[in-house]
Amino acid sequence: MGAMVLGGFGLGASAREVTAKIAHARLWRNESGAWFLDADLNMERFPPMWEDLLQRGIELPLRLELMLYRERWYWSDQLVYGKFWRITIRYRPVTQDWLLSVGESTHAFYDRESLMQALRKIRAWPVAGDIFNPLTDVRAELKLAVDLSRSPQTVRATALGNDDYVWVVEPYRWYPWRER
Repeated sequence: MGAMVLGGFGLGASAREVTAKIAHARLWRNESGAWFLDADLNMERFPPMWEDLLQRGIELPLRLELMLYRERWYWSDQLVYGKFWRITIRYRPVTQDWLLSVGESTHAFYDRESLMQALRKIRAWPVAGDIFNPLTDVRAELKLAVDLSRSPQTVRATALGNDDYVWVVEPYRWYPWRER
């Protein structure tokens, strides 16, 4: 990733051409009963349009969603619990450092590869206290997407009808409490 030259990305390429997926995710509980999320993301780069915007100093707002569904509750699946994290990635061209913000916490990185490594390994992100009982019929779904609602107005206006700005990673679905 660090060796890639940004000029090699064609801005005409679609955001869907960028391969990124959630490789693995799990929910776990600590001694006090609180629930946490671990996940592994397979991504090497961001969509070309967002790479260009990042190099210009415009932040990339992401949203990571965890949803727990009870399957086939009457006619459809019932949403049991939902949690989302706001992730913001910024590049500061003057100092040439990268910032990764998750909620109120911000971490600085001095190269792109360090930022990508931190983003690929989600470890012990808080999900909930001891509020739900792990039922075997619950399906978990984890999804990562660009959150255009948090983008600057000029980016949102340009993104209308332009698929290059839309980037949704295919959801990862699993049954966290079923025996394998």
